[in-house]
Amino acid sequence: MVVKILSSARSFKGVHYNTDKVEDNHAELLKVANFGPLQALDRVRPEDYMNYLKMVSAQNKNIRKPQFHVMISTKGREHSKEELSGIAEKWLAKMGYAEQPYLLVFHKDTRNNHVHIVSTRVDKNGDKISSAFEKNRAIQSLNQVMGLDEKWQAQADFEKAMTYKFSSKTQFLMLLETKGYSIGGDKEHIQLIKFGKVAAEFDPALLNMRLAELKASPGKEDIDKRKKQLTALFYKYLKIHSSELYPVIQPLAGGREKALSAFTSDFAQFLKINMGIELIFHSKYAYSIIDNSDKNVLKGSQIMDLKTLLNHQLARSVGPESKDSQSETAVLNADSTLIGHFKGNEHSAVSTPSDSSGKLGTVALSYSDPIAPVYSTRIAQAGNEDADYSYSHGDEVNIDLTDDIDDEAILGRNRRRQRKARTNTR
Repeated sequence: MVVKILSSARSFKGVHYNTDKVEDNHAELLKVANFGPLQALDRVRPEDYMNYLKMVSAQNKNIRKPQFHVMISTKGREHSKEELSGIAEKWLAKMGYAEQPYLLVFHKDTRNNHVHIVSTRVDKNGDKISSAFEKNRAIQSLNQVMGLDEKWQAQADFEKAMTYKFSSKTQFLMLLETKGYSIGGDKEHIQLIKFGKVAAEFDPALLNMRLAELKASPGKEDIDKRKKQLTALFYKYLKIHSSELYPVIQPLAGGREKALSAFTSDFAQFLKINMGIELIFHSKYAYSIIDNSDKNVLKGSQIMDLKTLLNHQLARSVGPESKDSQSETAVLNADSTLIGHFKGNEHSAVSTPSDSSGKLGTVALSYSDPIAPVYSTRIAQAGNEDADYSYSHGDEVNIDLTDDIDDEAILGRNRRRQRKARTNTR
């Protein structure tokens, strides 16, 4: 189950977005709540709902963008429109919106059943409904409605990460960080922190035992075979998808934006959505690969060095050298199984709502997913309302093509800096 708080707006354009879907028979209006005398009318225009929301919002001039627009989505058809309606109403109550005027609309034009809610952030007394830690509270509230235990989930995420193949403590912690956790603790305990609270704690000795087990276990030939396969996949799809990096942009309240310390590319998004292969870029120095299909964590340089990856013109003009063309073809065609697997299990790794035209929508974020990313992405057209985070393609990305260095040095150093003031001002 996924909850996403969408972009705020001055004009309540979310009303038209949803009513247009209803008119096109791509959605169904499930509920109109707390709109006063409007609900007694036989026929109400979208403008009437918008004007009512504007009237309520006008009581507080300090709120520049009062629209409150939310999407709650389930995996495939696991929940019916009636079930989603009940979940949404309980969620609204926990978020403080039960008495607000709102529209509840069921969308049926994607592979995943989902509902949209449009309301105002200003109550009928002119007070602003709290937006403090809103995204965190949204997820926590949905977890509570669904009866999910966050401590149990953290333990499950830890156990899931332990089934992956990794070569260092840093790579293991990176797995947990991509699931939305911050890492804390000391030499005696490693803590998984989410929403500002310790969700789980484990003994580092367990990790050391797993590392020793992985080091002693056979299977080098299988790993080497998988590396060659990944290298071939990289060359194959770099000829089709751009590897040019752009930063993740997170919209903030009041129309402001914040550039997250993360980068992606069309190529990276293709791999993640279709094959469950995640590329994690560590600033200008290096990148890592999380191969969810094979449950493997690799240094990026083991597959393709950063210079070659980012030199998209080169990547589009050359391919991997191979003395055996039949072997190369077999490797290149091996991705069909991966694509089929991940296309049928979007919510098990990433959620990819799309519109009826088949255009790629949002890579939605579910903190309960065992291998979900720490940020959502938007790579559709700007008019798509089914999105939260976005990328800015026009921003310059200062990525130095420095020789790849060890991820332990990069990630370990970055984590240490989070725990104390930085004195090096180079």
